[in-house]
Amino acid sequence: MNATVSQDGLTRSRRRRDLRSRVAALGLCLLPGLVAAPPSLPELEIRAGLMSSAFAGVNTNDAEAAFKVFVEQLGTRNGYRAVARTTTYEQLPELRRALQEGEVNILLVNGWDYLELEAERWTPALLTAGTRAGAGHRYLLLSGPTVSGRTLEALRGRSVGLLRAANGALGEYWLAGLLRARGAPPAKEYFREVRVEAQVSRLVLGVFFGKLDACVVTREGFETMAELNPQLGRRLQVVAESPPLADGLVCVSRGGWPSEKHRADLVRVLANLGDDPAGRQLMMLFRVERLWPFAPDHLDGVRDLRRMLQAARTATSISPP
Repeated sequence: MNATVSQDGLTRSRRRRDLRSRVAALGLCLLPGLVAAPPSLPELEIRAGLMSSAFAGVNTNDAEAAFKVFVEQLGTRNGYRAVARTTTYEQLPELRRALQEGEVNILLVNGWDYLELEAERWTPALLTAGTRAGAGHRYLLLSGPTVSGRTLEALRGRSVGLLRAANGALGEYWLAGLLRARGAPPAKEYFREVRVEAQVSRLVLGVFFGKLDACVVTREGFETMAELNPQLGRRLQVVAESPPLADGLVCVSRGGWPSEKHRADLVRVLANLGDDPAGRQLMMLFRVERLWPFAPDHLDGVRDLRRMLQAARTATSISPP
């Protein structure tokens, strides 16, 4: 009997020691610095690729600095270090090679170049730049007081100004389509002078004061100026208007990320870019009023234009007029 009690006591004693050991071990785990923290997520490098034309009318240093701040804040808010690397390309073949080799994981490009690059294979479109009215931009061919009649034919042999700006570079493609649809020669032959500007105001005021006979600008750009100066709306005439054209696409690669969380974080922040101060700064620099979730029909206008010009010139790559 005594032996039995002694054995039970020994068993209880061992249980108490085991419990104390477990509690002590738990205490050590709770003390900071004594147990290694869970491994942190790897560094995120966002490698942005864009054509040099995307910076038309934009201060390159300002844009790169704003992008760097945006990326660093993205990492800070999500618990890892994020760095930005921006590369501009002069030629589409250079950018295509970079996409193929995984050197770019976020692409900023207009709809024409997106189709030329077949970018959907590597970096599918996520967002389309546009206005409050919808995705893309509509372009206007405007004539001034030096021209009588609202026809393209009335502009033959006249001077025209074309907009080539960040998030506003497809107007000249559209004008090429207008001329082709009427069996007219290219712009450089049809017009006496073709002038390219990066500011809507320089083109509209040039037509208003008679320094240009006509211009191609975005509809919202012209309407904004006409609201400030109603005389512009009264004296300049709309000769033609384009369908919506996807001037700006934000594309994100499917793979090549340190983790799926990194990609998901970027996609989430980009989808709400206008809610973030750093994001709004980027939108302002690149003249983006609003970003819309990408839909395939956003490219319909560019596809139709591209098919028409390719059929007319029987070429696989079309240059602007």
